[in-house]
Amino acid sequence: QGKMITTHAPFGYHYHNGTFTIDTVKAPTIKAVFNYYLQGYGYKKIAQYLEADDNFINRKPYQVRNIILNPNYCGRVINQYGQYENMFPAIVSTTIYEEAQVTRTQKQVKRKPSENQLKQKIKCPYCHSTLTNMTVRKPDHSLRYYVCPQNMNNARFVCEFKGINAQELETSVLATCQDFFQNQQLYSKINHTIQQRLKRQ
Repeated sequence: QGKMITTHAPFGYHYHNGTFTIDTVKAPTIKAVFNYYLQGYGYKKIAQYLEADDNFINRKPYQVRNIILNPNYCGRVINQYGQYENMFPAIVSTTIYEEAQVTRTQKQVKRKPSENQLKQKIKCPYCHSTLTNMTVRKPDHSLRYYVCPQNMNNARFVCEFKGINAQELETSVLATCQDFFQNQQLYSKINHTIQQRLKRQ
């Protein structure tokens, strides 16, 4: 029927007596997020810009992404019953919201399947989080790194581990594995180390 079925106010809105109104303190942050995104900046860079400007409210990269994805900001509600317009007072225009979705889709299309052979298999040496992969694209080539997710999920570095070149690490791990299978002495040494650690636990 096009009626609101939620009383939860998204970031940027107040809810009172069945009505959503724009939070004038938070709305400029939402406008800035869309503006930066349409200029080509990623979630992490936008989070850094917000943090550096006292006019805006800090958002983590995943929160920036959630803002970009949320149709409420152009007044739209999408649920299991359909799509409804003008259900919220719009903070950004429908055109801006839809341009942001096109930009996001284009970025996803450009991504290649992961080449990272050690994905989800190695831990951060400092905080022990499972390392995630990051690709830095240059005009003529790309560089792959394994980085700590703690630093990816926050606007600033919170873990001392800055990252390691993926290809160099993979080559090193492969060489170690080959030695492991070919060298009985190395096998004994690694096995001894593992057994010692298990005893300490």
